[in-house]
Amino acid sequence: MRHYIASLVRSIEPLDAVEAVPRRIALEWIASGAPIFRTGAPDVPPQHLVCYLPLIDIVANKVLLGEHCKAGLWLPNGGHVEPDEDPRHAAIRELREELSREAAFIRERPVFITVTQTVGASPHADVSLWYLHRGDAEAAVEFDRSESKEVGWFDFAPIPLEQSEPQMARFIAKVTALLAADLR
Repeated sequence: MRHYIASLVRSIEPLDAVEAVPRRIALEWIASGAPIFRTGAPDVPPQHLVCYLPLIDIVANKVLLGEHCKAGLWLPNGGHVEPDEDPRHAAIRELREELSREAAFIRERPVFITVTQTVGASPHADVSLWYLHRGDAEAAVEFDRSESKEVGWFDFAPIPLEQSEPQMARFIAKVTALLAADLR
């Protein structure tokens, strides 16, 4: 599984030199032999694998975010990858658990990677693989209220960046570039 996850990380083409840094950090971490899956909540081991599967309305240029109950931030849906779980399967599982939806991937492999230091009582590092899921901003959204206080569709431009995942602006820039490339 470790080699497979490394291949997923290697498949992510950085948009720029800034995005290349978390990719390099993740590859070094995976190669080190350190544990990569969370085995104890919230921070065992202190760095572990996470997946995001944000819903993207590619026609309206919107992303669905939820106001996460614990983090207090507007985050895409996702969660921790279980021991020896394929991150893609984790993304599908989290989508079902949090939004009662079946996956409709825009791309089969992750398109973005972040290494984020969390805050709070048990700070740790999340190494996050970001997949893209097709969404419809006009459709009703069911969501797990134990996970998010509320959910909302945000235009790519006015996302509440100071209250969201620290790399959200970079993610939106990457999605915008990928969607523009797909239209060529």
